[in-house]
Amino acid sequence: MRKKLHMVAHLRAGYTILELAIVITIVALIITMTITVGIARIEMQRANTTDTRMTYLIKALKAYVDVYGHLPCPADGALATTDTNYGWGAGTGTGTCSASNLQDSGTVVAGAIPVINLGIDPLVSVDGWGNKITYVVTEALTNPKTFSGNGAITILNGYSGGGPVTYTTKAAYAILSHGSNGHGAWRAKGGLGAGSNERYDAGIADATDEGENAHLETPASYDKEYVQKFFVSDFDDVLLYKTMSQLQ
Repeated sequence: MRKKLHMVAHLRAGYTILELAIVITIVALIITMTITVGIARIEMQRANTTDTRMTYLIKALKAYVDVYGHLPCPADGALATTDTNYGWGAGTGTGTCSASNLQDSGTVVAGAIPVINLGIDPLVSVDGWGNKITYVVTEALTNPKTFSGNGAITILNGYSGGGPVTYTTKAAYAILSHGSNGHGAWRAKGGLGAGSNERYDAGIADATDEGENAHLETPASYDKEYVQKFFVSDFDDVLLYKTMSQLQ
């Protein structure tokens, strides 16, 4: 009888350990699923924040053109958003943008959103991932005397070396969020090093769609070409642009 009771107790203990292992496994799965869903929701919120801010910037730039008759120059992307000089598009109205970080043979310049010129909150110039939104503009269109004709920015549907479709070669300006990986973006806190053109490098090759938008090559090699794509798993940049016909 004692042996039978011992065997029953042993079996009961064994089942208890097995049941405990199952419960732990289920709890672990629930926690993993909760974390995964939570991360997805955070990313969705960041993407929505970016879309909202970029839509606002498009409207702010159109309002600026309606009032002043030209586009503003880019601000210095290397400055922190807390810097008192952050957001000033120096040279606006003259056709010579002196605060821009990238320049293509005097035709296209790029930098940060000129929030001071636009009269908007600096927070709007930062995307949902905490990186500055890049502003690219045809330099001649920053002067009311030369605010005519076409823009000079090229928008493609892929890396220029891969035979992409060209949407336009005449964009007046473009705004760009470098997405969740931030490749090519100026950080909100300022430059990453001593160079004013130094930006975040996520290790993505230059000869790719995101590499095309990052323009991490030397400033002298800046080619004013940008990529716009939608619903592509390996491309997280968000780019919006306008031509002159959409501004007038």
